[in-house]
Amino acid sequence: FVASGCFFWGTGKMALVLALSAALSTALSMIYFFFSGRLTGAKLAALSYEGILATAPSVMVLILIWTMSSFLRYDLKTGNYLASLLIGKMSIEFLPPLFFIVGAVISTLMGSAWGAIGILVSIALPMFASYYQHLLPLTIEQAPLVIPLIGAVISGSLVANHCSPLADILLMSATSSGSYH
Repeated sequence: FVASGCFFWGTGKMALVLALSAALSTALSMIYFFFSGRLTGAKLAALSYEGILATAPSVMVLILIWTMSSFLRYDLKTGNYLASLLIGKMSIEFLPPLFFIVGAVISTLMGSAWGAIGILVSIALPMFASYYQHLLPLTIEQAPLVIPLIGAVISGSLVANHCSPLADILLMSATSSGSYH
């Protein structure tokens, strides 16, 4: 459902795509389990309540990340400010390795790859656009290093997320397996 929603509405309406995908997946699962006889009304209510409680922290983190990344990009214009400080002092070729290292540090300290990616993409893309003196959205022809930059942000955040003792992946897998992290 997520892939279909992204194809139909694009990635600009990601919150809508995720909400509709979750609703459709839940509805289809409920229909399947009702007709197979494995789900009753009382059991559905208890499972729904437990599911909401289990996913509430993750949803809250995503909402906070979306809010912070929007604040960093549109209100503070952090990427443009950092670019104004670094243009002429640092070559653009050093930005992908720099964002890899910064992504790794932020993800390790925060324990969330999604959080690090959300924060750094909202800084990196405007910063990169300022380096190239273009407006967002950038095309590969306008900024040939935009793909390595995005890859560096994502890979740095994910690598450190798997090494962090605070990582959400570690805590969720430990919780779901019933072991102490």
